Amino acid sequence: MSLLETLLGHASLHDRASTAKKRAALKAKLTPAAETPKVFAKSLKLAEGDDRVLDVARVEVKGNLVLDDQSRLLVAGDLVVEGNILR
Repeated sequence: MSLLETLLGHASLHDRASTAKKRAALKAKLTPAAETPKVFAKSLKLAEGDDRVLDVARVEVKGNLVLDDQSRLLVAGDLVVEGNILR
């Protein structure tokens, strides 16, 4: 089981990623499976309760990133959002 799948198994990531230091330590442990960036030409919306894992080195969202209640997005690499992040 990959680290991202293990993280999704937890109800909350607050204890593992609540500070910048903890997030940096997690990111150092991740090795993206794909080096090719994943690009979303428009906004990316995660519905309520949707969990999405993107195991790539870079994710680019050209529009807004919309996260409904109880949705989670885990990215192995960098996340770049040109619009707004709406929660």
